[in-house]
Amino acid sequence: MSLDKLKLSKALHSSMNKLGYNTPTEFQLKVMSRIVGGQSFIGIAPEGSGKTTAYVLGVLMRLKESLDEAPKFLILTPNEDRGAEIVEQFIKISQNKDLHVVMLSTSRSMKDEVDGLFLGTDIVVATPKCAREVYLKLGLNLNRIQTFVIDDAEEIIRLGMQNPVKELARSCGKVQYLTFSTVEDKKLHFMVDEFMPFVQVVEVG
Repeated sequence: MSLDKLKLSKALHSSMNKLGYNTPTEFQLKVMSRIVGGQSFIGIAPEGSGKTTAYVLGVLMRLKESLDEAPKFLILTPNEDRGAEIVEQFIKISQNKDLHVVMLSTSRSMKDEVDGLFLGTDIVVATPKCAREVYLKLGLNLNRIQTFVIDDAEEIIRLGMQNPVKELARSCGKVQYLTFSTVEDKKLHFMVDEFMPFVQVVEVG
């Protein structure tokens, strides 16, 4: 099955072909139109099923670059190593050197983080704890968030970061929520049901 089924933009289609991605995964086929269409859902799929690539493509399809100090997309990830991988994936797939994506890090001072965000960004990647800390210092503006992504939700739960996730979600208001995990259980729903009530679960084995 070809990438045509994902209905990507010409630029993203070309980029994926250059990177050697010629066939979408089952999970990507199920969720791409939902992401681009602004639907919220919980995506359950095993490692290697293309969850990250799916939401990276979806965000890039929805993105209208504007160099705004208020980001449009917030991606929460369990650790900074994973965050760096996500940023790299965005840059690699977009092939856009001017893509404004920022990863917040505890290794830098709070002032540096806030100053960096004020320079303008479209996409912010961070751990829940780091994003919350910067938000409480009035450095992370959530007023214009369009899509709120929880990556590797099961690992975020294992590390006990559910409360920062819920606090950030409450601060975003009505946006598109995307949660990705390898498992669906009570702990997952305890974290997301408050801001994703009665949401559809999309699952592949």
